[in-house]
Amino acid sequence: MMSQKEKIKELAKKGMKKKEIEQELHVLYGASSLKSTAIYKYIAKTKFSPEVLEENDKPGRKIDSQLLNRIQEVLNEMPFASSYIIADILKETQTIVYRYLTNHLGLVYKQSLWIPHQLNFQQKKDRVTKTKELLSVLEKSKHQGWRGIITGDQSWFGFYYGHDGKWCLPEEKNPVMNGSKIQMKKVMVTIIWGVNGIYIVDFLPDGESYNSEYFVEHILNRLVKMKADIWGGSDVKKFGYILIIPEFTIQK
Repeated sequence: MMSQKEKIKELAKKGMKKKEIEQELHVLYGASSLKSTAIYKYIAKTKFSPEVLEENDKPGRKIDSQLLNRIQEVLNEMPFASSYIIADILKETQTIVYRYLTNHLGLVYKQSLWIPHQLNFQQKKDRVTKTKELLSVLEKSKHQGWRGIITGDQSWFGFYYGHDGKWCLPEEKNPVMNGSKIQMKKVMVTIIWGVNGIYIVDFLPDGESYNSEYFVEHILNRLVKMKADIWGGSDVKKFGYILIIPEFTIQK
């Protein structure tokens, strides 16, 4: 009986797509049939095998099978690498790499799809409540030119947010990127400011958790010590705050 590798090559040369080949193998070999990754690898090898290269080659343009193998190796290690990255790794021009990817490997570059962050009903309700509380504070401070108000924001800043896209076979779906999850190193930055300028820029140290204890110690306590600079001759010893996720506002 023909091996699965030989069967894949035979079906690929007939023009069958990866999903069709996968279904055919399942019928022939059952539970022992090869998985998608292996099928993809053998299809790719078939597409730039010597006999296929001769058929697809343009007159006067010789195909470098070694370069095709090197491109495939990069994709195996870095499936989200762009043509520019592959070209830089292989010390080739982007134009040549792009031609090999599209003409000889039969790949297309598909943009990643972002998964939006959805709020549930309770989260939406809480945000409306907190926003109304904040509006009340701002309206009361308007006659003072909002001098008694300082506000702030904290956010994660990622050194890298994910992959823009991926080289795929035409029948494959776009890769998915979850926008709510930073995939690599990140840092939390908190900035506090008011009508007179910026008072705090805080970077969360590695290994620390951004919780209420951290906020009180590193943000609120620092503001108490800066009270004279922020509010001048005020004799107010306490101040309250309203937390608006992800923003927060502090009232004198």
